[in-house]
Amino acid sequence: MNSETVADDFVNVARKSEIREGDVISVSVGEDSVALGLAEGSYFAILDQCPHAGAPLSGGYLSGKVLTCPFHAWEFDVKTGTCLHFSAAKVPVYEVKVEGESILVKKMTLPQ
Repeated sequence: MNSETVADDFVNVARKSEIREGDVISVSVGEDSVALGLAEGSYFAILDQCPHAGAPLSGGYLSGKVLTCPFHAWEFDVKTGTCLHFSAAKVPVYEVKVEGESILVKKMTLPQ
C-alpha cells in the first residue's frame, strides 16, 4: 500500500486485511522504516532497526508481544520498545490508530 499523510501527521500505511495476528511487515512513515504488526489483538509500530547491529526487526520472530531480532536474537517488547536483555537498549515506538479498514501510524522526529 502507498503511504499517505492524513490529519495530525498520521500516515495511512496498511489495511487491516494485510496483517494477521503474529504478522510483522515493514512500512514507510515519512523517512522512517517502521515494523508494523499485530500482537495480542493490538497493532504496534516500532522503528524497523535493531539498536545492536541494525537488523530489520520486521524480519524477526513475533511471539505474543515480544519481537526477536533476526541477527542476534535480542528481544523487544513491541508495546514499549524496551529490550528484554538490556533495558538501556530501546527502539522508538510509534503511535498507531485504526480508522475503518485503515491502519495509521504517526510520524515523529527521531533523535539523531
